[in-house]
Amino acid sequence: MIWKMAWRNVWRNKRRTLITASTLMIGVAVMSAMFSLVTGMNNRVVRNVTQSRIGEAQIHHANYRETQDEKLVIEGTDKVLEKARSTDKVKTATPRTIGLGMLAIGDRSRGVTLLGIDPVNEQKTTNWGERLVKGEYIDAPGQIMLGAYQAEKMEVEIGAKMVLTVANVYTGEATTELVRVKGLLATGDVSIDRQSALVHIDMAQRMMGTSGKAHEIAMRLDVNSDNREEIAAVIEPLKGEGLAVEPWQDINLMIAEMQRITATFTDVMIFALFFILSFGIINTLSMSLLERMKEFGVMRALGTSGKSLAGQITAEALYIGLIGAVPGVLLGLLFSYLLATYGFSLGETTAYGMSFSEPIYGEVHPVSTLRTAVIFTLLTAAVSLFTALRASRLDPVEAMRR
Repeated sequence: MIWKMAWRNVWRNKRRTLITASTLMIGVAVMSAMFSLVTGMNNRVVRNVTQSRIGEAQIHHANYRETQDEKLVIEGTDKVLEKARSTDKVKTATPRTIGLGMLAIGDRSRGVTLLGIDPVNEQKTTNWGERLVKGEYIDAPGQIMLGAYQAEKMEVEIGAKMVLTVANVYTGEATTELVRVKGLLATGDVSIDRQSALVHIDMAQRMMGTSGKAHEIAMRLDVNSDNREEIAAVIEPLKGEGLAVEPWQDINLMIAEMQRITATFTDVMIFALFFILSFGIINTLSMSLLERMKEFGVMRALGTSGKSLAGQITAEALYIGLIGAVPGVLLGLLFSYLLATYGFSLGETTAYGMSFSEPIYGEVHPVSTLRTAVIFTLLTAAVSLFTALRASRLDPVEAMRR
């Protein structure tokens, strides 16, 4: 009976009910769209981190990341690589030699991070082959790939000859080689696009004096990139004396922390938005209480308990929440679909070491949209308890006099 009466009472003032429900509908839809966009951006960043440089995990000398000392190479690189590639759920593993160098052409020069790569295995590990905007992937010593941004600043094009200078890590003697630009990249990783020079690993090791030894081994794993526990379980057998084997979350702490903060921020936004909307809900229910004061007084005089009266008002609020939440879910899924299809452009924004020059595409998450709708509906009922408590304490005689 309470539910039937509550449903009938909700529609006694259709305009007020629809206005209140509409605010809830918009709130659910907006939060759904925001969650879609934030999830899409998070996944885009994680893909950039794992596919464009780090992989799901990396191996270094135990002290290399702390000191960046170019002498701290991975001893027995070939054996470590072989073990990594034979480990269950390791899809690919590629070695890299890293150092500092100088690129020059004509009267222009620029300091760069030298990245010596194995072209065959690197293409299986990173998406650089797909991110070429001009030219081709390097396949032999004497060739170089640059970020398109860096090439523009140095005013070089495909085929240009440049002088690469690198110091031997043990003797400090400068080694100079002539290289030809073979490809230009736009990976979205600022460190690659703006300050790295990619050459064949044999050439890099010869110039730096680290023949056969790499500074870094990047791995792609057959696991969920977001699941730190899964990654840790896969790489556990690779740990050994003098080696640091770490998941990408430990290597790029800023992105990992951003993910955690974003998840918390989304939940905070849900409650912050509802807090704003709650004033309208309280106002609607309070107006209803004032308009029906005599009615409630009669009900109390006829024996209706304060508990039943409070239950009826709470049920009305729950109905209003549902009336707003159901179309809000549909509208939110529509917004999410549009964001997933057409994306959202941030212009030339750079954040967290990533470039967002391309549109960010949202992701459709029905479960998250339904979760938001349920939270809004339950919070609507919870907010109504303030008015329900007032109604339950009405004095029948005083109420009928109003």
